[in-house]
Formats: sequence, C-alpha cells, structure tokens
Amino acid sequence: MSSLVCAHTAQFRPGSLSLIIAPALTQSREDFEKVQEHIDQMSHPPKLLERTKLRMKWDNGSRIVCLPGGTKGKTIRGFSRPDVIIEDESSQCSDQLYQAIRPMMATYPDCKFVLASTPFGQRGHFYKVANGNSTAWLRLKVVASECSRISAAFLAEEKEELGPYVYSQEYEGEFVASETQLISHASILKAISDNVEIIEV
Repeated sequence: MSSLVCAHTAQFRPGSLSLIIAPALTQSREDFEKVQEHIDQMSHPPKLLERTKLRMKWDNGSRIVCLPGGTKGKTIRGFSRPDVIIEDESSQCSDQLYQAIRPMMATYPDCKFVLASTPFGQRGHFYKVANGNSTAWLRLKVVASECSRISAAFLAEEKEELGPYVYSQEYEGEFVASETQLISHASILKAISDNVEIIEV
C-alpha cells in the first residue's frame, strides 16, 4: 500500500518527491520495486526520464527515491519538502533516524508521512506514535487473520512454532513486553497516579 501511495502521488502531483526509507537498502528497494509493479499494471503507464535501482524520475517531474536509513540517519540528510515519506519497518528504525526525517517536512507539514511496521517491543518512536493520542496521526491496524491470503492452518502452525511472544508481534500486531522484562510496561503505567496524598513529615 505504501508503494501505491508513492505511485499515485507521482502520477497525480507533478513535480512531487516521494522518499522510501528503511533501515537497510535491501528493504527500501523491495518497496521501490513494487512501485514499478504498479506502473506496469497501468493502462497508460508514465514515461520515465530516469530509472535506476534507487530512483526514478517521471516525465511530469515527479521523483521516487529509495534510501538506506542506517542506524543514525546520516545517509538520508539533504532532502527537503517531500510530498511522501515512507518509513518501512518503522519499529526497527532508530529514533535517531526518525529525528533525521522530521525536519524534511519543515516547509511542507502536509507531507504524507507513513510509518509501516510490525511491532518490536514497547519502545521507540513507532510504539509511541501507535499508542499515543495525537490527532496528527491516522492509525490503521491489520492482523494476519484478516488477510485472505494467509490460511488459518499456517497461523496455527506459526503460533506453535514461534511461541506467543514472537507470534503476537509478527501476526497480531501486539506491542508486547520483552520476555526478559520483570514488570510489564502496562503494569508500570497502571501504577502511575497524579492523585497521591502528600503526607507532611
């Protein structure tokens, strides 16, 4: 879906810039190749002025670029005013990478910024955004059992093979505490209260 967003923006917003970012280049290139698949299915595909393994430029001036985010985001700096930013495998992206992305939107806050991922513990910016209450984000969740291409038999086998901790993250989209965590994050939050009686000593 994120690749389709890039293709749609490039087609209907001439001169637009879409960035596909993931921790590793192999991951962002997978999304990039899906953009080409969408183009191939168009009845009137656009003419590409440039097409490499990492970028394409359409005849209407739109560009789609895939980037390796790395761990600190140093390799993505230099882009400004993108129309779309896809941060794929967002839970695996460092907070430093996320912080390097956000200033790109300074002159165009209407940029469509998509965080796409399965959960990876109760930490990081993806966890905070997904579980926050900011109205700036639209939160969508789709679990494996809702996908008609995945059989119930396969999911049952995966649950037995992977165990509840990994399975609930990979297939049910749950932000679970680490198996080694003594007290869960949910329990810690429940213990926090503003209604504490102050006792003079």
